[in-house]
Amino acid sequence: MKKTMVVATFLALGAGAVGLSAPNGLALKGSDTLFALTQAVIAACPNATGTTYAGTGSGAGENAMLAGTQTVAPMSRFLGANACAATGATPTQSEGIAVAADGISIVAAQSHQVACDPLNTDANCNHTGGAATGLARNTVLTDASLPGGTYTLADWKEVLRLIYFGMRNFSGTASVVNTIAQRNCADPVRFYLTENYGKLFQNECGGNTGGCTKLKHAFRRDQNSGTTDSFRVLVGFQDLNGTTGAPFCNQWIPNTAAAGPATAGGDHYYNSYDKAVTPPFTRPAARGQNALLFGVNKGCNTSPSDTCGSPGLVCSGASPDATHTGTCQPKACVSASDCGSTTGIGALSCVAGFCEPTNVPGAGVLPSQWLDIYQDSDPIRRTCDGLNDGTGAAEQVCSWRGDLGLVLPVSIPTTAAAVTYASAPCDPATPFRNGAGIRLFGPDTNGDSVCALCPNGALPAGTQWNATIQAAVGPSTCQCLVPVTAGNDARCLNSKGNIPTQSSGNFPPLDGAGVDQAMRTSGTNPKFPAAIRDGRVYNLHLRTNASGGYANQTYSVGTTAAARPILGAFYRIHSTRTLLASGTCTDAGGACCQDPDATRQIGCLVQASPCSIGFAGREASENVNLHATEGSQSGFGLALNQVTPDASCILGGTYPLSRILYFNSTKGFETLATSGDQELELARCYSGKGTGASTLNTVAAQNALVAANGFIGINPFCKDFQEELSSVCATPIPPGVNACANNGALGIAP
Repeated sequence: MKKTMVVATFLALGAGAVGLSAPNGLALKGSDTLFALTQAVIAACPNATGTTYAGTGSGAGENAMLAGTQTVAPMSRFLGANACAATGATPTQSEGIAVAADGISIVAAQSHQVACDPLNTDANCNHTGGAATGLARNTVLTDASLPGGTYTLADWKEVLRLIYFGMRNFSGTASVVNTIAQRNCADPVRFYLTENYGKLFQNECGGNTGGCTKLKHAFRRDQNSGTTDSFRVLVGFQDLNGTTGAPFCNQWIPNTAAAGPATAGGDHYYNSYDKAVTPPFTRPAARGQNALLFGVNKGCNTSPSDTCGSPGLVCSGASPDATHTGTCQPKACVSASDCGSTTGIGALSCVAGFCEPTNVPGAGVLPSQWLDIYQDSDPIRRTCDGLNDGTGAAEQVCSWRGDLGLVLPVSIPTTAAAVTYASAPCDPATPFRNGAGIRLFGPDTNGDSVCALCPNGALPAGTQWNATIQAAVGPSTCQCLVPVTAGNDARCLNSKGNIPTQSSGNFPPLDGAGVDQAMRTSGTNPKFPAAIRDGRVYNLHLRTNASGGYANQTYSVGTTAAARPILGAFYRIHSTRTLLASGTCTDAGGACCQDPDATRQIGCLVQASPCSIGFAGREASENVNLHATEGSQSGFGLALNQVTPDASCILGGTYPLSRILYFNSTKGFETLATSGDQELELARCYSGKGTGASTLNTVAAQNALVAANGFIGINPFCKDFQEELSSVCATPIPPGVNACANNGALGIAP
């Protein structure tokens, strides 16, 4: 049943999910936002002994419930449309317990609060009268680079949408209908806003930006996070791309047309050689396999005509970044002869009027390179600071060209801590060893495979460059050279200057041509000038053992979950170094930001990189401290529309990114055994009705634990799926069915 006051106070959010505990001692999946709280609830709930919690995101937890592998899940939002019909769902019984209140914080380093958000105090939830505090909400930007020379920001939502999604209010109102054609991460308004740090704030920081000339990075949660789902809705940017969700600016957007070249709105790709290592997140099934042509959507020059390196591609259209005038697209055809048809892996055929490689084995696989959490395609680039050689301030992950995008995803795997945050330095004096590379597709009947290029852009051992499909092909295990410690262990953090030598045979040849032209040069190997290679690219590739095998993480795409190699460990950017003056920290082993929880990690990263911001649960701005050599650092949540993310503002409903956190069940709590069931016991403890020796046997005790973990206590109550979301189901749920009716008898929140 609804609790009218609370539902009126908080948003009713529509889709997504999370997972938590499993019976019989199985590990459960669910919200990363609730990671620490759920662990604390399990510890205080003896009758749930044996339960472990893996987190991994609300989407992963919901998918686990729908797959029938668990019945309950802690989530940072209520159940969505996926619960209408699935193996693990009974819509007439689906329900959730509201267990705490929270706000999504736009977190920044505390060092900026006085200058940039001066009225950010707990005592005042609504600074009226046009107070100059917090995130910009109606300021006028003036610069020759802007359309017409000026641009007025409509509200704080537009600021966040520009930063994270490349979306502005084209109509000048906050109610504009968002379409994918309007997305432009290279928008001059986005460039200007993020190149001028003070412009992000209503008072422009009074001219005192603390040394920040531009926004360094904007950290984000991953697609499986309920926080991400809530953030999209709350800033007014709904799902625009099917099951992938509204795309962030670190993501390349595949064409969604049924056939033909990508639309202008979908062609937002950074440069020509990213695709060899980080292809698009997904490829439309209707387009067949032409997205496997790794030259698709790379930049090219329309004059003079550019062949894009493959007979199946032509240079056409317009590119979103200033470097190019066109993009490579599948060539229109009538027959295979129009495609320069060849034999062997990647042979081109004419399919539905466009050239496609039709014999690539394993083409239905979704490799790691397609995942949003491993992409770095933001056209706004930031030079990677420092060297990571053990001296001074530094960033510890980087692209091979020496930069990173503005928007960076933070997705922390459930690997062992020694793997997740392996931080021993790689040794420049020890030769690189052969380690795992990435097989994209294959092998075919001839034993040939399509391999991703190695992290530094080199060909994997035994492969040659195939200009037809613009990828490395050969009878190969796709092995690459990887850096190691003095003890020959690949689990290490590499420095900028530690790269394979020319004589190793696993190194791209040098030339003086521009990077993009070099990628399109015909031959046996793509070419990359020495100046653009940065050894910290290896730190994005997480190794699970000394011999250089890849660490894998199970990540859900839609309702499909699969284990894939970790190729984008952006969360390691400040594992043992910061961008503060000394670059060092005082925790054991020199650890800086090494939290297993993505919410807390983002809270730490904005302190280690004080010209950055991030969005995460309110805990990121409340209970996280970086123990730097300069002293203990902290973060704070920016005021939005003049309102701070203080507990009183969230409970009062005035903070615009307020939300409720849930312990959900797609099958209903009444399906659980009334005694001895670990999932039911967790529901009782989360309700403040724990049994036996549980200390969570009162609402007051539950609220105290909630507060200790950075959230806001409420009187737990049940929310009925039928009452809230039956309208989103294709077959409406019959009215009058109250899934919460039996909760009192079960000893959980009614």
